[in-house]
Amino acid sequence: MMTTTSEIDSIKKYKTNELIDLLRKEDLELYTEDLEIIRKQKINGRDFLNKNKEEFRNIGFKLGPALRLKEFAEECKKRKKRFSSYKTKKEVVLTKFGIDNSIKNIPKFVPQTINISDDDDEFQYCIREIKRKMEIIGPARSSNEAVRCLYIETILVSAILIVKRIVREKIFLEPQREIVDEEATG
Repeated sequence: MMTTTSEIDSIKKYKTNELIDLLRKEDLELYTEDLEIIRKQKINGRDFLNKNKEEFRNIGFKLGPALRLKEFAEECKKRKKRFSSYKTKKEVVLTKFGIDNSIKNIPKFVPQTINISDDDDEFQYCIREIKRKMEIIGPARSSNEAVRCLYIETILVSAILIVKRIVREKIFLEPQREIVDEEATG
């Protein structure tokens, strides 16, 4: 179950029918008669989140459904507390460097220019790989993001290897394992 703070806030605003739809989706093993109790008692989202096991029992639920409903309501409330205390990566990074959410306080970064010779091994590897990919896949003009990423990866890996050699530091590339979007994951 994916429950976020905004989802909890929306549960509080649910009318009876919306609450019933949510409970159906949550697979709480509720029967039609259980959902009818909610409908007859006109329980909305706010009512649901504030009920305990005894209150569910008093309005006609059997022990099993009452326990599951109470547990789900508590789970929703706990998740709200957990998620609302999270900080975003941006907040953590800004605080770590003493910036405290003011983008104006970030010191300007002036990159050092370094010349890379045409016969540099990593540079030559990058050029060869791009040419090979162009022979097989074609140019990167395609609107397909996966094709563009194949070219970008080659350039990025070569650039990282060159920078590692120059700064003599360990640098690692952490690939994104999953891309999540409204249309596709992969």
